[in-house]
Amino acid sequence: MQIDYQYLKEKTSEAGFHKGYIEYIRFSENVKDFYTDGHWKNIDTDLLALEGLIIKYGEIYSNEFRKLLAQEISSYLSIYLTGGNEPKPLMEEKEEFYQFLHNNPNSIFYGAVEEAIKDWEANEWQYTSQDYPNYNRIEVMLDPRFQNVGYSDIYDLNKWPFIDNTTEVYKEYASSFDRAVLQGLSPIELTSLYIYSYQKKDKAVFTSINSEYTIKNSEKMDWWDIKDKSNLVAVQYPTKESATIYFLGWHEDIQIIATMDMVKVNGVWKISGIE
Repeated sequence: MQIDYQYLKEKTSEAGFHKGYIEYIRFSENVKDFYTDGHWKNIDTDLLALEGLIIKYGEIYSNEFRKLLAQEISSYLSIYLTGGNEPKPLMEEKEEFYQFLHNNPNSIFYGAVEEAIKDWEANEWQYTSQDYPNYNRIEVMLDPRFQNVGYSDIYDLNKWPFIDNTTEVYKEYASSFDRAVLQGLSPIELTSLYIYSYQKKDKAVFTSINSEYTIKNSEKMDWWDIKDKSNLVAVQYPTKESATIYFLGWHEDIQIIATMDMVKVNGVWKISGIE
């Protein structure tokens, strides 16, 4: 079925839709169909064009439209990161992926490409059944509430503790309370350590991770319930010295289940608020 894009643009404009929607129609008009006359190596151009639309018009797009964009981006990335969705060794394709990272260090898709590359490298560039990318993470990235949250700032909450080094860090820190153990830990690692120690009822550990600020309602938080309701954890950096951790679940739209604020004090991230 042939789409009359000119007619569609005119009717969209007449209906009073924002220019951002018309620009998306213009993008769709010019993009090539990968399955008929495209090549997977050109998909990065389409992804970067979509990124430009998101940066320019993301805040005016509706939730429903952002979901459609997330689906489209996920589809493009899936084709791109598997070298055309063909189950084959990717030795010849790997330079394309490395080049993307080199050319686009600030792209919102950098983390997705980097994560896929790490998996391919671990498997000696042999095709695996791993799905790329995670659609929900893409949807979070497109939500205006989570500005500057990249793909690598979003973590699956499919295990507990949800960060691999938490158990080892806990054992080392609980035995010594040496602040040097906490040096270099990221906000997400501190979050995982806090919840892990909280659920072990190790008050000495989890209170030492708090900052001098009052932790509102922290004693009332049911972290098992929060975990059960959450699918992802996202980290946002308002400044270099502050971070916000979002526990996110889905009920038609993205729901913020719990929020944890953090500040950096003498080189160590500490919790300053929970709600």
